Amino acid sequence: MSKTLLSGLLLLAMGSLAVVFGVKEKKTPPTVSLSSSVSCDAAITACLLSDGQRLIGLHFPDGARYLKPFDVVVRIGGFDGEKIKKVTIEPGMRGMDMGANRFNLHLLDNPQNSGMRFGGKIILPLCISGRNDWQASLRIETEKTIYESRFSFHVAKQGVATELSR
Repeated sequence: MSKTLLSGLLLLAMGSLAVVFGVKEKKTPPTVSLSSSVSCDAAITACLLSDGQRLIGLHFPDGARYLKPFDVVVRIGGFDGEKIKKVTIEPGMRGMDMGANRFNLHLLDNPQNSGMRFGGKIILPLCISGRNDWQASLRIETEKTIYESRFSFHVAKQGVATELSR
């Protein structure tokens, strides 16, 4: 028997076993987009989004800066009964490819009735075009659903956004 025929029969047998024993495809949870028409700059103040049940807040406590790590804090609430698997943030600009720039955030404290806080440090690249209209894409993955939201922010000319730079 030739090696080609033997290989073909082996693949057919493996495929049949997969069907018989129910190898399942991994399903991707549905994605829900949470958005807001409220103008807010997360580098200056805490920005909040809500769909009436869930609350998502984003803040950069010390402002945003280029090329140096800075803190990000995400506050979430209303996800009762949904186990949070992962929270990530990806800074970017509308209509511009800023490269791979996604950061995993970690749980900062124990969950309480008021919600949970996730945080970490992120780094912004310099935009060579001089644009300053940043967006933070936030992704919260639960066992059943993926929630996505966007928050606007800017970096002041001296490199750090503050109340005085507005």
